[in-house]
Amino acid sequence: MSRNYWGYRIDKTKIDFFRQELAEGKLRQGWGWDDEQNLRQLTMDSGARRNLPIFRKVKKGDILLVPRLPTWNEVAIVEATQDFDEGYDFFHSS
Repeated sequence: MSRNYWGYRIDKTKIDFFRQELAEGKLRQGWGWDDEQNLRQLTMDSGARRNLPIFRKVKKGDILLVPRLPTWNEVAIVEATQDFDEGYDFFHSS
């Protein structure tokens, strides 16, 4: 099985939120602050477009390295359980 490795950044100001999400089996990024940044129907870029390679290329079994999780001085090693474009669910909080 071919496997790719990806660096995956999060919003460092919300580490507790991402830690909880990861404990529940969800990996999130912190750039989706507006509904128009939904990668399935991207209408406002504001930097969201640079996440399209991850959306299109991360496949089940790939490894994601997530600095700052579960704590500031650690790196989480996460295996994708679905292709990113299938498992992707847009979410934002105010």
